[in-house]
Amino acid sequence: MNFEKDMFQYKLKGIVVHAGSIESGHFYSYIYDRESKNPNENENWILFNDSEVGKINPSEIPSETFGGEDDKLKLIELLMMSMLDLLKSRKQ
Repeated sequence: MNFEKDMFQYKLKGIVVHAGSIESGHFYSYIYDRESKNPNENENWILFNDSEVGKINPSEIPSETFGGEDDKLKLIELLMMSMLDLLKSRKQ
């Protein structure tokens, strides 16, 4: 099966981050506020981290999630490969 890149266009709505080791750690998330009336999409992301809740500029998310741009691209590639594997398995 041949998939075109533009077949899979998604708009990210949330990110879950784990900080720590495999044995212990802490989860927090970034959520895109879809119901916001603010037309500036850069002001519609909210950080939820225990008692710290507030707006965040999405340009800060790659560095705040410990991976930076290179790891973010690797994660996107991994997710795409996983999706393709799932689609292939459903077609069989």
